[in-house]
Amino acid sequence: MLLSEIAAGLLVVSVSRCWAYDVPTTRNEKLNPYPRFSKRVGKSGPLWGKDGPVVVDISQTTLPDCWFAAAMCACVKADKRFITSRVRLIGGVNVWEAERVNVTVHNERVEESVQTVSFEQVMAAPTDMSGMNWWPGAFQLATLAMKYPGQTGDKFGPSTAEVGLRIVAGFHTVLETNLQPDPMWEMLVKAPASPVLVGSNTETSILKTGHTYVTMETRVASNGTRMITLHNPFGKTEEYVFALIYSDINQIGHLDKWQKYGDPV
Repeated sequence: MLLSEIAAGLLVVSVSRCWAYDVPTTRNEKLNPYPRFSKRVGKSGPLWGKDGPVVVDISQTTLPDCWFAAAMCACVKADKRFITSRVRLIGGVNVWEAERVNVTVHNERVEESVQTVSFEQVMAAPTDMSGMNWWPGAFQLATLAMKYPGQTGDKFGPSTAEVGLRIVAGFHTVLETNLQPDPMWEMLVKAPASPVLVGSNTETSILKTGHTYVTMETRVASNGTRMITLHNPFGKTEEYVFALIYSDINQIGHLDKWQKYGDPV
């Protein structure tokens, strides 16, 4: 899309945060093949499936934690090893019958914090699991045990796009605001090689308000229109004309040097 077709001027907005009222009234089961499930009673369950951790293992529920659910999705999309390298089985037969794991998360100084989480704990807690694969719940409980910046009590609350990336990926992160269209696009095209999150305004025309999305991919159509595919951690993935959603976006969260898995911190 030509720059002339995009509203000019700086985007001056308040920092968006994810709130509980963003929960949709309907679900898109075609895009998220895992319907809601009843948590079972037991001592073990699969950490992930045969393909390892995948984006559709995550489905935000009523927790105001889109910033964290989106961060898990973005890291999985970029490289599954962001997840698998940070989970160590310490109880159970294998990853398909896991009882307990050590999960490595990272504080605001990017220091490692290793927390032990059990399948039974995850099954008893509100989490963003879409099915029985319980690695998302393990990361959530490990993060709450570590205590993330701004945490109050023992439940997730609102935060900003870069916080979850730092916790999961283990790199310093940056929150970009007041971006004009071209600089914003240049950041978005770095996904999914490096995880990139998009935060929306408190007033929007297309995107959900005060929500965090995952940048899945970008492309330029044959007519020059810039297109972006965003994943909503509620479970829906859609492609948008970048020019039409630019004014809905108020922040970009990313790793400070656009690192990939395995790069030095």
